Amino acid sequence: MRKTRNINSISMAFVLLLTSLTLFACATGDNALDKMSTEEKAFLEKIKMITPEMTESDVANLLGPVYRGSGTARPVWLSPTNNRFSQIAVYFADGRIFNVRWIKLGSFVWEYMP
Repeated sequence: MRKTRNINSISMAFVLLLTSLTLFACATGDNALDKMSTEEKAFLEKIKMITPEMTESDVANLLGPVYRGSGTARPVWLSPTNNRFSQIAVYFADGRIFNVRWIKLGSFVWEYMP
């Protein structure tokens, strides 16, 4: 039992380390735009249409169906290629959108505050 717990702890630490390293290696800001494909840049224009007043349903009409977290404070959509390693999170507080973050693991992190 103790051996299993140690292996699980080591595995979890390894996964967290890899995730952290992957995110730190990602381009941000204007550098993120350089990493985006033409299709991703076109999708970015849709994301920029998100306003603070929009509801989850409004965003779904713009970006497509929610991938996960529907009805939560942070629903997530997939990128236009439906790549699960490229996700757009929309952050809600008090019924308003205050942040949008697009993370494509190993490539870029792009944020928008409407």
